[in-house]
Amino acid sequence: MSEEKRPSKPVKEDPIEPAKKRKTPGAKYTPNITPLLDVLFLLLLFFVLASKFRQDEGMIPGSLPPPDQPSSGVPPTPPTILEVRGDGEDSDRAIFSFQGESEGIIDSNEVFRQLQARFNAMGNPAQAAEDGIVIIKYYDARWQFIVDAYNQAARAGFKKISFQQG
Repeated sequence: MSEEKRPSKPVKEDPIEPAKKRKTPGAKYTPNITPLLDVLFLLLLFFVLASKFRQDEGMIPGSLPPPDQPSSGVPPTPPTILEVRGDGEDSDRAIFSFQGESEGIIDSNEVFRQLQARFNAMGNPAQAAEDGIVIIKYYDARWQFIVDAYNQAARAGFKKISFQQG
């Protein structure tokens, strides 16, 4: 018999490892946001157009005298009306007149005396000061005459002085 050589140890072969499987990323679900944005903008537009940005008008608060206090029964006196007109175009004079009187006054000191006489004729100085005077400016009167009329009314003691365009 022939001698065969036997390997003392069997040769161990390195086994081949199976290839690692790569994880393939799964399909991610990404919703289309375009319709969502469209709906949001439509809602925003609706609320902007449907909302009110100013307050509704309400009732104006006011107070009346209590019913248990008797009224004085005296109607309030109408305000004194002083009309101021220019004496022609580009004139340095003004014509002052009180409503209801045809006589015109040219001198501002005379206007003061007339206003002071009306103020003193009212009796109660506190009530006379609260009664008003309306200075009516006509288109041909200069503003310096209006200021002069205001100064004379304040000098006479009137507190409520208002203006009106004639």
